[in-house]
Amino acid sequence: MFFRKDKPLRSKKEEHEMAADTREETNPKALCSGRNRDDRIFVFFALFLFGLVALTFFDVVLLHLRTDFPSQVALLAGGVVLLVNLLYSYLQAAFIEPGMPPSLSGVLEYAADTEACKWEKCTKCEYMRPPRTHHCSVCGHCVLKMDHHCTWLNNCVGFNNYSHFCRFLLYINISCIVVLLVCFDFMLDAFLPRKNALTQWESALVVSSWILCACALGTFSFLGAFHTYLVMTNQTTIEASANQPLREKARAQRELAKFRLPETAPIAFRNPYSLGLVQNCQEVFGSGIHFLLGLLLPWLGPSPSGDGCQFASDQSGDSSDEMVLGGVVCMVTFSWIALVFVFLVHMWHRVWS
Repeated sequence: MFFRKDKPLRSKKEEHEMAADTREETNPKALCSGRNRDDRIFVFFALFLFGLVALTFFDVVLLHLRTDFPSQVALLAGGVVLLVNLLYSYLQAAFIEPGMPPSLSGVLEYAADTEACKWEKCTKCEYMRPPRTHHCSVCGHCVLKMDHHCTWLNNCVGFNNYSHFCRFLLYINISCIVVLLVCFDFMLDAFLPRKNALTQWESALVVSSWILCACALGTFSFLGAFHTYLVMTNQTTIEASANQPLREKARAQRELAKFRLPETAPIAFRNPYSLGLVQNCQEVFGSGIHFLLGLLLPWLGPSPSGDGCQFASDQSGDSSDEMVLGGVVCMVTFSWIALVFVFLVHMWHRVWS
């Protein structure tokens, strides 16, 4: 008959040291490159679509645009700035490492800190990971402040490249709006029986680019609104999904407490990493002049603050600010959709009237 021998209890620091000793010669970047070669085709395809729309806008539309010379120069300069910012943000989000947990020596340094008590061992890659770090099954390693894995980037969106991803959403929405407005008359010329200055090939390019931008705007406007809410509340996509059941549970307990214990304090859930609207935005985009430079000239934007392993937290207050921000973002999104719908209806009436 065999008896199970209980394992001795170990402290957090001892667990960190044992994990470091057993994996002293391993290198996470060497073991897990974090890139899927099969998904590279999506990056090249996205760049091809950007180039197709840019070719249509600069080489077809601007050359045949019936407007004065200063307006053409303004559209040319604005289009070049948008294109450069869009490509820079996309390439940065695609090729910057999103952030990995520190090396083994770094783990031992954090083990002496109180924040290391919140670290846990990943059951898949067996590395110690700090809070807000999650394992990506596609990349094969843990990612600091992981938001999601994007196939179109062939990369994870995490601590180091999240600001570039958000700027990319901003630039692509603005670019789609500009293309839709400027190219609308040329798209009508391709369908209506009137004098058309474009060739058949040029008309095909204009129609394809206009439809592509319309579909992209419908998709990226929702995605941009959602990530605007995440930035304002200092959450990631994974955290927002995990916090939603907790928020609903707290709301149900608060409703129940009104009937049973009306004199008690209200029960509310609050994201512990939310520090307020201003500080939440500064954590991603920087503060003051750096925020404006990062929007106008993204290559001058600041690097993410912190190391991705330690984050300030605030347990006080309730979730009312997050609910208000969520409502504002939803109202702005639906207002924008309604405005686009009214614009399309007006243009349709203008064409067939």
